[in-house]
Amino acid sequence: MNMILIENCDLIDGSRAVITGRRFDHIRGQLRKKTGDECKCGLLNGNIGTGLITRLDADSLTIELQLAAPPPPAAPLILVSALPRPKTLRKMLHYAGTLGVKEFHFIGTFKVEKSYWDSPFLEPDFLNQEMRLALEQCVDTVPWQIHFHRFFKPFAEDILPGLAAGRELLAFHPAPDADEIKPVHDRETVVCLGPEGGFTDYEIQLLTEQGATRVSLGPRILRSEVALSFLLGKLL
Repeated sequence: MNMILIENCDLIDGSRAVITGRRFDHIRGQLRKKTGDECKCGLLNGNIGTGLITRLDADSLTIELQLAAPPPPAAPLILVSALPRPKTLRKMLHYAGTLGVKEFHFIGTFKVEKSYWDSPFLEPDFLNQEMRLALEQCVDTVPWQIHFHRFFKPFAEDILPGLAAGRELLAFHPAPDADEIKPVHDRETVVCLGPEGGFTDYEIQLLTEQGATRVSLGPRILRSEVALSFLLGKLL
């Protein structure tokens, strides 16, 4: 935890907050902070700065906030990905979220196992907790948005055109005639990443009909989290 993430429910007035639970345990046990010490803090959906510990009790502490710095800029990417294995989903959210991706769309494709949709890892409480952990790690305060679309064709025909409007649309797919991956710089971009075996011919056709450019990650077949890390490193 590189930053204590403060939420509105923690505030007791405009500049003071009471911290309990996991964050309190981290400040006391890992950071070994005491009254009069400062730690890095950020307000969810707000600024980043420092917090001065003014009171320390057995199971809570009061912190005086000085938050003046804005959060880091978001990455100019929207990630569309075939729904991966539940444990891989967690990794992908952390990898992309800590690099500033703020909008995720996980979709059903022909090669996505139907059982993935029943995983508790898709529950809002779990996803919100993972988001907080990622924000604390990368020192950011702006939450991400996650959307799930179980059926590919309605997503590709009805939702993707709106996402891609005014943005570059890239579909990562192993093919000999695919373009090479290039940095996006400041271009707003929608990135479509298939399952580990790639999109089917039908799926890639629907994506190209929506204006997607096919881009290759090379000749190797990569795990979803490896492919995501590779493409983000190349794009950003």
